Parts: sequence; C-alpha cells; structure tokens
Amino acid sequence: MKSDVLVIGGSGFLGSHVINQLLFKGCKVTNLDINSCNIESKNLTNVHSNIVQDLDFLKNNKNEFDYVINFAGISDLDYCHKNPKESLTINIISNLNIIDVLKESSKLKKYIYASSAYASGTSGSFYAIGKKACEEIIKEYSENYSFNYTILRYGSLYGLGSDDRNSIYRFLKSALKKSKIDYSGTGEEVREFINVKDAAELTIESFKELYDKNTLMLTGTKSMKYKDLFDMINEIFDNSLQISMHENQSKTHYKSTPYSYQKDPVKKLTNNPHIDLGEGLIEIVQSLNDDN
Repeated sequence: MKSDVLVIGGSGFLGSHVINQLLFKGCKVTNLDINSCNIESKNLTNVHSNIVQDLDFLKNNKNEFDYVINFAGISDLDYCHKNPKESLTINIISNLNIIDVLKESSKLKKYIYASSAYASGTSGSFYAIGKKACEEIIKEYSENYSFNYTILRYGSLYGLGSDDRNSIYRFLKSALKKSKIDYSGTGEEVREFINVKDAAELTIESFKELYDKNTLMLTGTKSMKYKDLFDMINEIFDNSLQISMHENQSKTHYKSTPYSYQKDPVKKLTNNPHIDLGEGLIEIVQSLNDDN
C-alpha cells in the first residue's frame, strides 16, 4: 500500500499510532498539526499549522494526497461540556475548512473523518453535537460535490501512548502509585474497550472501497462493566488495591450504550485477531513502571 496520506492532527494518542501503521505499510505520510509527531522516519513530514486559522498548506497541496484523515479538534468530552462555544467552533470549523478545500482536489480518493461513538446517541453534550454536525456536513458535501468519505466512530480507546486524559491510563497510574482507584460512577457503566493499535489498523482498513460513503463503529469485541474492569486490574495487582466508587449525577457520559435509534445504518468493524484487554492493561503497567 504505497499511498500519499495527509494526517491532520496526527500528533495525538490515536493519530500517532495511525501514522506508525501507515509508515509500516509503506505510505508517505504528512502530519499537519500544531505539534510534531515524535516518530523518526524519512517518509514522515511534520507541518506545523493550526487548521482552524491557517489553510495555506492545505490549499497549496490539496492535489498531493490520496487519502486525508482528520483527527483535528478538541477530544476531551468534559472540556467540551464546560466550553461549548470554543469546542463547537474549533471542532466544526476545522472540519468544514478541510472538506471545503478538499472538494476541489484532483487526486483525493477518500476523506476519513474521526468521529465518536457519542455521535450514535443522545449523551456526550457539546462534544457529541459537534461530531454529529461534522458528519452531516460531510454527507451533504458528498451529495453536492461527489466527495468520497468514510466516517469512523471510535469507542473507548486505551493503550500505550495515552495520558491522564484517558480513563484506563488514569486508573492504572493511580493503582501503581497510590494502590487505589477512585471512580465517579456506580461501576455498572458499560464500555467496549478497544486497544489503540487495533483502532489504528482498522482506520487503515477503512481505506478500502468497500467502506466508501459508510459510517463505521470501531469498538472492542466485548462489553465490560467498569466494576469488572476494576476487578481485572485488582487481580493484576495481586488484589492489593482499594477500589472506591461514588455516584456520578452527570449525564454527559453514557451509562450502558452510546446508541439511540437512527435511520442511517452504521456498520461495526472489529479486528480479528485483536489485542486482549488483559494483555493491553499489563503493557501499560509495564510502560508506567519503565517511566519511574
């Protein structure tokens, strides 16, 4: 797979793993981001730019790329909830700027947009609203300008390279350093955790024509309650942890499922084989140990 790929916002958690996979598959990658991606490769070019404010690079190079993947925007759900105007402006306008330029590209095969499982339901506050709006804008551009796309709704990611914004990373860090986990919730909340490496592979899988003009759900293969996740983590630490759960009245995060009824079908894409959750947790613990 030797393609020219532009990754917008590729210096973050998921984006950097996708870039790694693209380079492994022989692609030439350009990362357009405020920050550089810390990957060394002769086939990777970092371009520093704010896609909300500066479109010069994209305008001047719109005919250079086979695929464009957009990870740009504010991904912290709680931050979006507290800062609606800023988050909606950045998340929607950045996407709109990108596709309005790319609709004129003579080379582009497909635009891949990083959405969220929260776009599938009624929770998620302003973060979800921004994702839903972007999805609808992409579809409308596609109808009017023969613009090809695939929308990827990512579920609960975890894995190497995450930080304190990631829930599983926070839990494991607290377990390692404080021998305890504090959780705001009942423990009955359900998630389908997916390792970031699996999510990166599935992102590139979505390049295939099979998924043109489709919306794909990228989540783990099994549902798990948080209380069962904590039991698993506790076993990894020889049942030495203090687990505390406190009722959370916030309606920002979904409890059991992100889904609500929608007329447009959404396909679920999973990796087989995939990284087992237990193995993925241990990998993060080992990484945290190495950092100490």
